[in-house]
Amino acid sequence: DYQKAIEFNLQALRLAEELHDKYRAEIILGNLGLIYLSQKKHVKAIEYFDKALKLAESIGDKNGVSRHLNNIGLVSLELNDNNKALEYFQKAYEIDKEIGNKKGIATNYGFIGRALTKLGKYLESENSLNKALFLANELNSLEDISEIEKSFTELYEKMGKPLLAYEHYNKYTLARDSLKNDEII
Repeated sequence: DYQKAIEFNLQALRLAEELHDKYRAEIILGNLGLIYLSQKKHVKAIEYFDKALKLAESIGDKNGVSRHLNNIGLVSLELNDNNKALEYFQKAYEIDKEIGNKKGIATNYGFIGRALTKLGKYLESENSLNKALFLANELNSLEDISEIEKSFTELYEKMGKPLLAYEHYNKYTLARDSLKNDEII
């Protein structure tokens, strides 16, 4: 229930603010942004992600800055503002590269690949997705592998390569199903 989730997060936010816990407040603001993004309430999502981003910057939480930049990029991607999305993803990549966050870099490459696909820059997208997949495999991150394979599927569909699209769709479903099995265990 989204409304209850919003109410609980707003209560938690008030408490974090009373306790002057800026880090906790930043996380909660980001959670509120994700709730609104799930509901396709893009303006509210950006409002909360932007607040979380500013707070992360003010306390020096570079992981948080990267996370919130990516989330704003995802909203931009959903709104088909693909150039803006690409800018946000590239900024997040630079931060993750600076702090040595390999998982973040893999995620960034995946998001950059998605934006490039939507911009019709297929070869650049393929390159970015290959980098993302290499890192995700190295980290054994099934969640990232699943998303990257899904992005490859979309890329190859747009390129008119149905056999490659089908191959990556099968890899996507395998990774997705493995994730679901892990959740059950």
